[in-house]
Amino acid sequence: MGACHRWGIETGILVEKRHGYNYEHCFSYNWNAMKGYHYLMKTGHLFTILAQYSECLIKTVKNHGLKGFIRFIRETVSGPWPDEETVFRRLNRNFQLRLEWCKHIVSDYNEKMIAEWGRAENSEMMIRDNEIIIPCVNLGNIVLVPQPVRGWGDDPQKLYHSTQLWPHHQYTAFYLWLKHGFKADAMISLGTHGSHEWLPGKQAGLSQSCAPEVLIQELPNLYPYIMDNIGEGLQAKRRGRGVLIDYLIPAMKKAGIYEEYRDMGVLIAEYNDALTRSAELAEQKLRRIKDMVKKLGLDKDLLLEEIDEEAVEELEHYLVELQEAYAPYGMHTFGISPQGEELKEFCQLVKERNEEVALSEIEKNLTSCYLETDRLIGGLEGKYVPSAQGNDPLRNIDAIPTGNNFYGFDPAKVPSKDAYKLGKKQAQEMVEKYLKEKGTYPEKIGLIFWSIELQRNEGTQVGTALHLLGMKPVWDKNNKVSGVEPIPGAMLNRPGIDVHIPLPSTGSGSGNGVALAYQRELLSEGSRAAGKRTNKK
Repeated sequence: MGACHRWGIETGILVEKRHGYNYEHCFSYNWNAMKGYHYLMKTGHLFTILAQYSECLIKTVKNHGLKGFIRFIRETVSGPWPDEETVFRRLNRNFQLRLEWCKHIVSDYNEKMIAEWGRAENSEMMIRDNEIIIPCVNLGNIVLVPQPVRGWGDDPQKLYHSTQLWPHHQYTAFYLWLKHGFKADAMISLGTHGSHEWLPGKQAGLSQSCAPEVLIQELPNLYPYIMDNIGEGLQAKRRGRGVLIDYLIPAMKKAGIYEEYRDMGVLIAEYNDALTRSAELAEQKLRRIKDMVKKLGLDKDLLLEEIDEEAVEELEHYLVELQEAYAPYGMHTFGISPQGEELKEFCQLVKERNEEVALSEIEKNLTSCYLETDRLIGGLEGKYVPSAQGNDPLRNIDAIPTGNNFYGFDPAKVPSKDAYKLGKKQAQEMVEKYLKEKGTYPEKIGLIFWSIELQRNEGTQVGTALHLLGMKPVWDKNNKVSGVEPIPGAMLNRPGIDVHIPLPSTGSGSGNGVALAYQRELLSEGSRAAGKRTNKK
């Protein structure tokens, strides 16, 4: 294992998504083999990092003895639930929180916590002698603390996303202590992703009794987040008060079928986001997910009998694990830019998907990862963290350089393919209804656009307008709308219909205004093209 570090095969420990960074080394078509490989790699990385920091290793062996050291390693990699004595033996120092901290929370929250977990004095979860235990490393003005677990007795991955399971006493006390005991000025939620933003409560516009709001209060929450996980990142912003500082995805090089896996990962992220905005749009995206699952044979690999919301979550975790196979240069280190061969290969791959951008510009942006650290520190100093579009640089070149508080809406991708399908359906229903009632096709139809709707349904109304005109969008390989083209008369099977659209002034000078400007230009292009066409083949 020491040779791994000396020869540059491994330069640091890689840990799984919910314990610091994103993905573990694992790739297999057999699930049990994957789990075994996953465990062996975790053990291997542990020894690698110990070998890398040999002075610390020597001290540890001296303190524990050889047998004690081996036992320490075995206990460290096993778990995840150490017994009570082990917890106290491992902690050099711990904070004991008195149960009176729970008096800081609102009665409605407290009642639901007691209903779920019983009274604190009767709980056995990280509580001893009527005091709540928070494992941590105390560095004076800084404490390093693992986020408390959501519960026990179920699949831990499912508990992370549970919006039904109420936080237990230790989880609650941890956040209360940060504010009232440690008196933290800010919190850094390190790693994609935590569980706070998935706690019970409203999906948007949280009230004072919603669990995420009760716990975070007004504490600034700086959140380093991988740039391509847009759906869950927006959840952290919307429900966890997170100020994101996005970081680069692992450097990649060209691979074959994995492109389709990445496309599915993007589609799943879009589906998760659509669930909170438009049930109709989410259903359309779920249909596409089902088609892709069957095409790739993932339903057979994962023994999925039905592709529903629970199956989508399982697919998401599976794709996260597969992604490491597409990262031959290892994981990205926060604040450190790719170099050498990995930079060259990564630049070439991004260039293939973004031919209009100069290679020198791509390289400049990929080597600006120092901004990740600078903006994290700037955020702690109360400075503004700039916003920018998210997604990986292959699909959205505007997402680099990193270090931004990303947002998910890209007006250049409106209407999306799913939104156009819904818009086409709506247009057909409108025309059929008019034809049935009047016995003739309409000559003109009025539509009303609201800027917020463009974000909520990805431009369904734009798709409706284009289809009425007898036009359809043209998407490039990054799913950006590059223009419009006429629908052949034999396929349209009706004359083109004029569309009257009064665009609202709401959103002028904002992101919504930019979105409306994009759509105004697109619809103008569609109208001009429709005026030149004939209603023949």
